[in-house]
Amino acid sequence: MGQLARSIQNRQLQAMPNDQERKQQFMTALEKDWPRIVASMPKHMTPDRIFQMYQSTLSREPKLRECTLNSVLSCFMKCAQLGLELSNADGLGKAYIIPFFNNKNNEMEATFLIGYRGMLQLARNSGEIKSMQAKAVYDGDEFHYQFGLHEDLVHIPAEKRPRNAKLTHVYFIALFKDGGHQLDVMTRDEVDAVRSRSKSKNNGPWVTDYEAMAIKSVIRRAFKMLPNSADVKEEVQQHVDAYTPDYSGILPSSPEGLPDSDADAPEEPSDIDGVLADGGTEQPAEEPDPVEVKRRDVIRRFQQLGVTSDAEACGTISKVLGREVKETGGLPEADLDVVLAQLKASVREGE
Repeated sequence: MGQLARSIQNRQLQAMPNDQERKQQFMTALEKDWPRIVASMPKHMTPDRIFQMYQSTLSREPKLRECTLNSVLSCFMKCAQLGLELSNADGLGKAYIIPFFNNKNNEMEATFLIGYRGMLQLARNSGEIKSMQAKAVYDGDEFHYQFGLHEDLVHIPAEKRPRNAKLTHVYFIALFKDGGHQLDVMTRDEVDAVRSRSKSKNNGPWVTDYEAMAIKSVIRRAFKMLPNSADVKEEVQQHVDAYTPDYSGILPSSPEGLPDSDADAPEEPSDIDGVLADGGTEQPAEEPDPVEVKRRDVIRRFQQLGVTSDAEACGTISKVLGREVKETGGLPEADLDVVLAQLKASVREGE
């Protein structure tokens, strides 16, 4: 058996008894509380499917099992009440349950967060939306807009946009079935102000996918003006008003790296491929970067093997590559190929 496989299996064997007992506690509590959760669901949700989704979330997210039981069940209840499905299980970016360490209570707690795709779904559920779209504007595009009694926006993208063209604005438009509309525009400075408040402003998607993060920012800001049913408006508003720093959504952080107060709860994971299209459906995502695909594959395989922090993964990667690696995001393709080969070989040897 390879050194990597032995190290991972030893760590799993040491943690297994407590983790298995904790997992069973959560599953038992979920079953006991399930009738109350079902009673809060809107009619379009299928209880059996949602139950499987919640079970899958508990199984796949070891950090959640370190959170207080009440905080996790409360998140399940909020998600059901809003009629959203958990992205921890389906990856669609509508709602998340994220663990963080609360220094006030000195314990891990689960936080419920509505993703921007969930916000858009809630707006569509109001029955008042005809279409929505969000786009980025770059140097060289023809672009002008005005607010007031006669709002207007014109955007004609440049036919030959330079590769180094700078993003100048992002905007969001919602057309209502009654003929009205909602328009919001953010300048580059306003987007950068959002970025500056993020703990991940200098790495992750703010660096690799700036346009998508900028578009997500204008969607979140515009959402508070979109129609929502009265029974979800208060809950949703809490998620829009509070500033929340980035949560990578890649590897769960250690308690030391997680937010330490309710006011500093984590931002939704950066599920940013594809945004909006007319008629309320999402645009096809661009062809993914092959290096990014391999990086995500490395992360996924570490998660499956029980490695629960980026620092822990980097420690193992450093041993594999024979040099210090501080973050997974900066690995070149050649290094990713080496790490993937070792991970695959270790799994085979472990079996």
